[in-house]
Amino acid sequence: MELTRRRKECLEKVVTLYRKSGLPVHYAGIAELLGVTKWSAYEMLRKLEKEGFLATEYAVNPEARFPGRSMVFFRPTAQALGLVESNEGKNGCPGATWEQVRSRLLRLCTMGNTKAIAEELLNNFGNNSGLEYPFFVSAYILSLLVIYLRSLSHKSIAFLKELLHQTEAADEGFSVFAGVVIGSVLRTAAQFPLATQLAQYVRQLQAAMSRLGAEDVERLRQFLLDALSRVLDSRSASMKSSPTA
Repeated sequence: MELTRRRKECLEKVVTLYRKSGLPVHYAGIAELLGVTKWSAYEMLRKLEKEGFLATEYAVNPEARFPGRSMVFFRPTAQALGLVESNEGKNGCPGATWEQVRSRLLRLCTMGNTKAIAEELLNNFGNNSGLEYPFFVSAYILSLLVIYLRSLSHKSIAFLKELLHQTEAADEGFSVFAGVVIGSVLRTAAQFPLATQLAQYVRQLQAAMSRLGAEDVERLRQFLLDALSRVLDSRSASMKSSPTA
């Protein structure tokens, strides 16, 4: 269903607030951003909910006059996030849809020279104006870490992938992953400056992910698993094509 301009603007505001806080949005905040009454904002949000773009949650607001009364909040669904990302790509911000960025990053994760690919990623990371979005910041940094992880053995990468897959809390999995990458870089003293730089990127990753909601964090976890699978598949293909001794 084609959204009206007003409802599309409303949905974009919900997604923007959700990205910043990682929390469901109250209709009063949307009303203020759109310059409409609370009732008008509530009606638009309810219509978007019926169309599958929003999900509702109920919670008690401790700052309310009667804190025992629950309030309705709205959270964007995967359908809403996909639509907004697509529109951002068409409008030049963040420059591409998530699927386009994802495909490029997965391809870079398996390409040749580690240093050259890392420099290309960092160059894109520094010059892409759309990367004020914490989701894209996280994806780029995770890709950079995957590239440096390729120095490990096939067995070690496979073990780490399985560990990430089994870890229920995504943030714990990301912490383990980042620690393994930095540890692998620190195997020689000469790599200490690189490890220090990567540690800075890990802190930036943690800050970006703290602004994401549960759905975006899960998408990043799946992206990381896909990236590690690509590395393993590429390694297996190289081993098969190598001449036997």
